Amino acid sequence: MFLIRRQLVLPKCLKILRLALRDYSSLPDLKNLNVVRTVEKVIDNNTSIFIESPIHVKVQPIDVDDLKAHNKLTMTLYSKGKETSDFQVKQTTKRLEFLNKNTAPDSHDVCLINVPYKLKVQVVATEDASVQLSKLEAEEFLVKTQKGAVKVADLKADNIQIESGSGIIETEGRLQASNIELKTGFDGSVKCNNIMSNTFLVATHAGPISVKSCYSDKSLFTTLKGNITLEHLHRIVKIEIIQKGNLHIQGFSGNLQATLKSGEVFMHASRLTDKSSIFIHEKGKVEFLMPDIVKNLPATNLIADKIKVDKNILKLGRFMDDSHPKRAAKTTSKVAQRPSGLANSEPGVSRKHKKLHKKKEKRRAKHEPQTKPLTSLSKTQTDRHTETPVQETRSTTYAEAASADIPKAELVITSATGYITKDTAAIVEKHLDDAFIATARKQLTTVEGPILMRRPTYYDGSLRLYCENQEAVEWTVRVCSELDLPGVGKLMVTDAKDIPKMASCGIRLPHEYDGDQVLIGIC
Repeated sequence: MFLIRRQLVLPKCLKILRLALRDYSSLPDLKNLNVVRTVEKVIDNNTSIFIESPIHVKVQPIDVDDLKAHNKLTMTLYSKGKETSDFQVKQTTKRLEFLNKNTAPDSHDVCLINVPYKLKVQVVATEDASVQLSKLEAEEFLVKTQKGAVKVADLKADNIQIESGSGIIETEGRLQASNIELKTGFDGSVKCNNIMSNTFLVATHAGPISVKSCYSDKSLFTTLKGNITLEHLHRIVKIEIIQKGNLHIQGFSGNLQATLKSGEVFMHASRLTDKSSIFIHEKGKVEFLMPDIVKNLPATNLIADKIKVDKNILKLGRFMDDSHPKRAAKTTSKVAQRPSGLANSEPGVSRKHKKLHKKKEKRRAKHEPQTKPLTSLSKTQTDRHTETPVQETRSTTYAEAASADIPKAELVITSATGYITKDTAAIVEKHLDDAFIATARKQLTTVEGPILMRRPTYYDGSLRLYCENQEAVEWTVRVCSELDLPGVGKLMVTDAKDIPKMASCGIRLPHEYDGDQVLIGIC
């Protein structure tokens, strides 16, 4: 008895559910509907079409064989058993509005609109109404729905934007535009067939994203917690899964940047044109396959909890552990099943190249003279030289090497007033050059002559000369004392150590004159 009662209750429940359902996801067949009303308008070629309706909307092109319909727009209302409907038509020079104010829409009501080519079309569908656009070409297509589905096919434009609150977005045929944007919320999904564009953007909340073919210069796929399935993907691609979701890529050629918080990634690539990366922040697995390996494989970073890489890829590069504290807890010796790691593939480091590099290093080591430090002598060599103990050779430090370039004395050549111009310094430098050449030609009585370091420099109203020995200091003082320049007088030669450093003092007064602060009393 219990089983029989259960069988009787179940069909009643199913019957109640069927009566409560109303499907707005797809358009009904127009052959089964009645024509309620038809509106025709003659429009200009630069007119934009704006449609607002709570019922299903289908937009298609006019009949090209009808010569009288090239500048005519036709709107036909289909319904099942209805006789009237509330329509409002507004027409200006550049805008034509069709407003359907029906307060009680039915799932069988359809608004069919035939538009000429090259016209901007904007459709806004409220409630559960869906929108269909097919075989149109214009400057711009804008479609927005609340809960209804959107289906577009064979569109060509400069800009295509489709947005739905929670409906399904589906494309058939080819969408060709400079910019294509597809966005939906809640559980709404996006399914695309063939995309050709400069920029392509797809965003969902929890619904899946599926693309059959995409030839876009720059593509961006974003979802909160939906799965992404991409096939025949090309050029620059960026993928973001914010919370949790799986990523499946089949037939990729280009540059990929993918970030996931949690999920699994499977990628089958035919060619990588630039550095690519796949990063799973928390927990997930990455599987990377590339059957046809090319020699110039760019660097590829794979960061995940588990990584599986094709063996052919590892021959071109290296596989190293990520050593991340959250991921380095479990490690195994097998590369293909390493639970934590960073796969980094770089060009030109195959095993064959490594062997050739080692052979070259061995040949080079044979031809180069071998110099061994004294500390590495064998026991037999130390026994032979017991009379002279081995001394350790210490390498010269940077401070010792730099101290060798420090001059013994830095002389400051200036006038009695403590300032000479740059032109005067050039004259003094020329006179010193001539005097140095003349001194070099003379027969010196001393063992060592004057030695100068570097080139003289002009700094702070004086000429700086760098001397290596005491003879250079005495020679500079003697030559400068013989020089008497007009307007300058006798030159003074002073050691830089004896010159006090300049100091400034004063009081800063805020909010004075044009600036915030003014310096008073420089000394």
